[in-house]
Amino acid sequence: MGTVGSINAEAVLPWMAGHASNKYTQFGEDGLIQRALDEIGETNRQCFEVGAADGLFFSNSLRLREQDWLAVLIESEPNAFAKLKASYGNKSICIHATATDMDAQLPEGFSETADFGVIDIDGQDYWLWHDMVRIRPRVMLVEIHPPDDAAAIPKRGGNGQAGLNAIRELGESKGYTLAARTYCNALFIDSRELTE
Repeated sequence: MGTVGSINAEAVLPWMAGHASNKYTQFGEDGLIQRALDEIGETNRQCFEVGAADGLFFSNSLRLREQDWLAVLIESEPNAFAKLKASYGNKSICIHATATDMDAQLPEGFSETADFGVIDIDGQDYWLWHDMVRIRPRVMLVEIHPPDDAAAIPKRGGNGQAGLNAIRELGESKGYTLAARTYCNALFIDSRELTE
């Protein structure tokens, strides 16, 4: 089992309250992700995680992968990717790359509306999600600057991380609703899933 973190989560949608828990995640994301999927249902059991590291350490997708979800795992750091590929390459699609265009980098045949997506790349998360047009996961987890609520947006290609307010506004502009936040992640649900 991975290193289990602590619970540092806040529900935004009332029905998310009390569901934060960790199996592999850092601040309660496993339980929040499951609660979101329970609410809107699963359709294709596909997910991707950008910044997958070794596929185990504080993974936001491993619990789903253990349930035989099809996963695309993208990691740029060579040593982490080698561990990722060795441990999970037989069940998941592992890509060694710096993610810059998710619309082009996800393999052919992967659903444009995967049930779950993660962007956790420690800096350009805002811009990577900003530029996603064709790919539209039903539930989306995006890293934020902990614990900053500021609207600051890092320069494209620069350093720094966007705050929660900036990520929230981006999500809303793309038709998503913020469902919950943890110390360093914001969890969104496609707003259309909440009105059907």
